Amino acid sequence: MDFNHNLISYRNLTLMLTYRCNAQCKDCGTFSSPHDKNDISLETALLSITWAKECGLNQVVFTGGEATLRWDDLLKSIAHATNLGMSTRLVTNAQWAGSAEAASDGIRELQKTGLGEINFSTGDEHVRFIPLENVLFAISAALH
Repeated sequence: MDFNHNLISYRNLTLMLTYRCNAQCKDCGTFSSPHDKNDISLETALLSITWAKECGLNQVVFTGGEATLRWDDLLKSIAHATNLGMSTRLVTNAQWAGSAEAASDGIRELQKTGLGEINFSTGDEHVRFIPLENVLFAISAALH
């Protein structure tokens, strides 16, 4: 049986608004840290999303560093991609979800701008910097 006709083939733009991260994991795949100040401007992010759409890409993945450290620019970028008809995904360590209320507020804002998928980064290294409770608060909020 051929299942390929049911699969959606995503062509992604992976966008790092910042290399800055509030964690400093020793084996970070992007070499991000609290000391890294490398960012792209909001204008560059929006132009990149527009260009990606024009090139036939259909999803924007926001990652980092920790993209939520640029919260307002992240929301504007998600909204822009959504308005262009692109799907969106956020990879985050949930540093913004320090309580159930903060997590609910954050998830609500992300959904309002059109975020379609959220992935949470955690593990032995991350929990040295980001309480596991943050991730649990964020997961719980995302499920409701």
